[in-house]
Amino acid sequence: AGEIVSQVLAMERETGVRVGNVVYMGMGEPFLNYDEVVKSIRMLNHPKMKNIGIRRITVSTVGIPEKILEFADEGLDVVLALSLHAPSNFKRDQLVPLNRKYSIEEILNAVKAYQMKTGRRVTVEYVMIRGMNDHPSDAEKLVDILKNLKVFVNLIPINPANRSFRRPSKERLLMFKRILNKKGIEAEIRTEKGTDIEAACGQLRMRKLGLRA
Repeated sequence: AGEIVSQVLAMERETGVRVGNVVYMGMGEPFLNYDEVVKSIRMLNHPKMKNIGIRRITVSTVGIPEKILEFADEGLDVVLALSLHAPSNFKRDQLVPLNRKYSIEEILNAVKAYQMKTGRRVTVEYVMIRGMNDHPSDAEKLVDILKNLKVFVNLIPINPANRSFRRPSKERLLMFKRILNKKGIEAEIRTEKGTDIEAACGQLRMRKLGLRA
């Protein structure tokens, strides 16, 4: 927990700007470090420490059902984000290896229980990949699996980091969004930042000896 908090302190020292928002996301699954993540949230939110507003803290997970259920009992009104990325187990198995252990159905059942306990809306992160998960039928299926949940969907055009994946056209993105909105699912297309320096979402990686890992 101390190492997590120290990252916030280091950023403030480096930039001279007070950190007002914290997102647990990126290289690593927060719920696989559950105890320390929860401790660090309480530390960052504590009035005598960083006093960052609890609703300005986001915890993102690929979906570990038992931890989602446990998190519901913590009394922390943070933003919970689910990295879903596909509307079917067949497609999600290819994008999120952990889905082979925890199916979409198990994850969404846990999200439903979380919402019943907390009353909080959940953000669904959906990275859009051309030819993989951007078809109108994918949008219809996404509506079907989310229709009984209180969610906001972030549609994220994939950022170039792997030559095998390309982002959909603007028209395709707008079409996908319209299908969700028409069926009552709140959704927006996220505007990326940092692609010019390969620091956008999904671009964190290592270069060594001229090769990309």
